[in-house]
Amino acid sequence: MDTIDHSLTVAERSRRTDTIAAGGADMQRFKRFIETCCKKLDLSFPDDPSFAERIAFSQKAGLGRSLAFAKATIRRALINRQPTVSFEDARRIWLLNGGSDGEPTPFDPGDWPEQRKLLESRGW
Repeated sequence: MDTIDHSLTVAERSRRTDTIAAGGADMQRFKRFIETCCKKLDLSFPDDPSFAERIAFSQKAGLGRSLAFAKATIRRALINRQPTVSFEDARRIWLLNGGSDGEPTPFDPGDWPEQRKLLESRGW
C-alpha cells in the first residue's frame, strides 16, 4: 500500500504525482494499469517490457497525458478490432496528436535504451 510522505508540502506532493519516474514504482503501476485495461477488454499487451515507459517518455512523463495517451492507444486497437495493442497503434496516436511523420518516435522498433538515447540527443 502506498503511503503519503508528510514531510513534503502539498505542492511538492502534487508535483511528484504529476510525473511518472522511469523504472520507479509509479512506472510499474502505470504498466499494470495498461495491462489491466487490456486484459479487461480481451486485448493482448505488447510483448516489449518498455511499452509503458515509451508512452510516458512520449508524454514527457506527465501522468495525466500518459494515461490519456494509453487509453487512446487501446481505443485505436479496439476500433480496428485488433487482438493486440501495438507500437503501431501508439505511433499513430502520437502522429494524430501532432507528432512528425518520418522522424524517430518512441514507438519505433528497436532496443529501447538505444532508441531513448537517440531521441534525447535530438532534444526530446
